[in-house]
Amino acid sequence: MKKICVFLSFLLMSFVLVSCGKSDFDVVEQNMSERTDIYFFGQNQKLCASLAYGQREKSYLLDGKSGDKTDFSLLTISFFESVEYGTINVVVSIDDSEFAQELEYVPTASAFVCDLEKTVSGSEKIEIKYEDNIVLLDNLSKNFGVDSNKAIEIGCEEFKEEIEKLRKGSSFDGEAYLKILDKRKNNFENFFWCFTLIDLNGNSFSAVISTVDGKILAKS
Repeated sequence: MKKICVFLSFLLMSFVLVSCGKSDFDVVEQNMSERTDIYFFGQNQKLCASLAYGQREKSYLLDGKSGDKTDFSLLTISFFESVEYGTINVVVSIDDSEFAQELEYVPTASAFVCDLEKTVSGSEKIEIKYEDNIVLLDNLSKNFGVDSNKAIEIGCEEFKEEIEKLRKGSSFDGEAYLKILDKRKNNFENFFWCFTLIDLNGNSFSAVISTVDGKILAKS
């Protein structure tokens, strides 16, 4: 009996040590409800299009909890002039594969959106055709001075105090998001990372991070 108690105590101590040994980055990374890792973008005089690839929560609820994840490849198209809401149909070309795709207007994004459910590595040639418009998408993220992992590290450092309050041993009472802010969401020509923490009470903390040098450009 004594040997069993000693063994159980050893297991408990090992578990505590492993839990305590996790960095803020490790804990937050495990609780990312959405993270963009690869980002394509292109535009012409009529529209701009982007393709964001990464992982997101299957249920995708802003509830302070991070559930099971799935890959996503989110195609977003917005027009510089107003168009009729509803749906649009485009032809998507990824390397040698070409297929028709319907996008639905999402008011919160002020854009037409769909998940292509395709895996991309970042090296693909991607082209979008809409009526008489052809837009070639470039992988902008490959030239970012700050990649997705570094952006998460910067976000963790910026919200270190908030993260420590959410850590409960090996558990974490919150979820995190890493997205790209592009031309549709700001009045600048540049692209930015947006790192956001949400706790179980619905409180959120966000930082806009430069993709060039990692500076915090805005915080709320």
